[in-house]
Amino acid sequence: FYLRRVIRSPRAEKVKVEFGFEGRIGAWCNGNSLFFRPDAPVRSDAVVVGTADLKAGENVVLVKLAPTVPNATLTES
Repeated sequence: FYLRRVIRSPRAEKVKVEFGFEGRIGAWCNGNSLFFRPDAPVRSDAVVVGTADLKAGENVVLVKLAPTVPNATLTES
């Protein structure tokens, strides 16, 4: 599964990004990797944290999710 979101920022700034997901996850902002977790977490309340460098104006955030199911894989792309 992919999620795409445009975030508008009035100025360039660094922001903290947090995602909670029980499965494999990767996230990018404007094409730059925020984090990549190819293995499923040990706990269902696991949270991944990263930082994003937003530019002034529109920023594209892309999240790739692979649910915890047999034979599911997540590759960085």
